[in-house]
Amino acid sequence: MQLNVFCSEKQPGRLFLGMEVNGPVGVVREVALRVAVETERTFWADAPIIHQKDSQISEIVTEFPTEQLKAFLTKTKRLAFGVAKKQP
Repeated sequence: MQLNVFCSEKQPGRLFLGMEVNGPVGVVREVALRVAVETERTFWADAPIIHQKDSQISEIVTEFPTEQLKAFLTKTKRLAFGVAKKQP
C-alpha cells in the first residue's frame, strides 16, 4: 500500500490523499465503506472515491477539506489513513 498526496490542474485549490491497493476496482468498491484521515491537527471521515490506476492497482481517495488544508500543509508531522471495510 502506498499513500499519495496530489492535486489536479483541472481542480485548482483542491488537494487529495489516496492509498493504492492491490485488486480490481469492483472488489475494492464493494468492501471499502469509508475512509478516515487524522493528523495531530485535523480529522475527517468520508465516503471514498475509488478508481482503477492500472490493471492490478486500485486507488482509494479522499479530498482534504478546504478549511483543514492550511493546517495540513504547514503543521502536520503525523498522518494516519484508515479504511473501514465491510465484514467478510
